[in-house]
Amino acid sequence: MTTRSLYRRKTTRPDHYGVLLDAPDGEVLVGESRTPAFDAARALLARGDDQPFTLYAPSLTDAGKWTPTFVVHDVAGAAQLTAEDNRFGTPTIRKCRPAPAMAA
Repeated sequence: MTTRSLYRRKTTRPDHYGVLLDAPDGEVLVGESRTPAFDAARALLARGDDQPFTLYAPSLTDAGKWTPTFVVHDVAGAAQLTAEDNRFGTPTIRKCRPAPAMAA
């Protein structure tokens, strides 16, 4: 099975990233996220796409190059996850919690 390429880009907010489809100047899949790989998995599933993907980020050493930073083989599984700092400030991967219901 082929792997889709997604590209992470910085946004104007610190520690937030956007995700682009198939090319560094491709269609915006995720506008802004603190967990771009997991949010990209949810966005792909919402489109009916469960193709594995590699998330690329700009290289820190070679201007204009892209470095693979995250590979997702199970898109449905990744869509159920998020990252959150624990009480010590260490990032921890965990299952997503459902959003609280809005009061009427």
